[in-house]
Amino acid sequence: MTIGIFVYIFSKNIYEVLILSGITGFSMGVVQPLLMTITNAIAAPEKRDRYIAAYTSALSLSLIFGVLVEGLILSSINVRYAFLIFFFIAFSSSVMMYVLSLKIHIPARSTKTRSFKEIISRASTSLKQGKVLFAMFGNISYAFPFILLITYGSIIGKEYDGIAPSTFLYLLTLFFGISFLSRVILSIRQVRNKEFLMYAAFAASILGYLLIGIDTGVIMFIAALLILGFPHGSIFPLSTSYIAASVDMEYMNIIYSVFLLIMDVIAFIIPFIFGLISELYNIKIAIYVTLVPMALLIAISVAFNVRDNRIKRIAAIPEKV
Repeated sequence: MTIGIFVYIFSKNIYEVLILSGITGFSMGVVQPLLMTITNAIAAPEKRDRYIAAYTSALSLSLIFGVLVEGLILSSINVRYAFLIFFFIAFSSSVMMYVLSLKIHIPARSTKTRSFKEIISRASTSLKQGKVLFAMFGNISYAFPFILLITYGSIIGKEYDGIAPSTFLYLLTLFFGISFLSRVILSIRQVRNKEFLMYAAFAASILGYLLIGIDTGVIMFIAALLILGFPHGSIFPLSTSYIAASVDMEYMNIIYSVFLLIMDVIAFIIPFIFGLISELYNIKIAIYVTLVPMALLIAISVAFNVRDNRIKRIAAIPEKV
C-alpha cells in the first residue's frame, strides 16, 4: 500500500491510476480483516469490546487527521506532489507497525490448511447465526448515509447550500469527530446494554439521513452530519463485537473477511444506484428513495436479533426448571 502511494506520483494516465488503485485496494482488503483479527486475539475475552472500540477509535482519528491534512495539502500544492507527503505518512506508519508487531505474541493455533469448500461452509454457518446477521444487516444499513456522504457529500453540500468542496472536507471532520468521541467512550466504558445502543444508533441513522434530504440551509446540513456521526461511531464497533462473540477465534479472520467483502460490494452498488436516481430526478428524491431499503435493512436486522433472543430464552427455560 505504501509503495503504491509513492508510485502515484509518477502515474501518467488513468490506466496507471486504475492499476495502482487496484493494488492499494487489494492491500487494504488484506490488512483490515487481519488487524481486526489481531485485535481480538490479543484481548482478554472480558475486555474484547473495549479493544475493538479502541481499534475503531484509531480509525476515526485517522479519518479526522486525514481529512484535515488532505484539505490543507490540496489547497496549497499540486495533487501529484501531495502524494509525496502521503507516502511519508504511510511509510512512518508501516515502520511503527513493524516495530510494534515484534512485541505482539499470539498463541499458536492449528496450522492445518483449509480447503476453499471448508472456508465457504464455515462462513455460511456463521452467517446464519442471529447475532451475526443482526450485526451484518445493521452495519449494511448504515452504509447508505456513510458511503453517500463520502462519495456525494461535497456535491450535496454545493447543491443545497453552496458549500465549497474544500469547505465540505472541514465540515466532514465534525462528522468524524462525533464518531471518534463515541468510540473513545466505548473503549473507556463497558457497555451494559449493547442492543439499546444499536437501536438508538439505528434511529439516529434514519433521522440524520432524513435531515440531509431537507434543504433548509447549512445549519440543517451540519446538524445532519453531527447526528450521523453517532451511529458511525457506534454501529461498526458494536457489530464487530457481536461477530467476535459469535465466532470461534480460529475462524475469525475468515468471517471478518467475508463481512468486509459484503461491505465492499455494498459500497460499490449504493453510489451507483444513488447517482442514477439523482441523474433521472434529483438528489432529494435519491435520498428518500434509498431511505426505503435502508429502513428495511434495519427492520430485518432488528427482527434477526429479536428472533435470536427468543430462541435463547426458550433454550434456557429447561435449565431453570
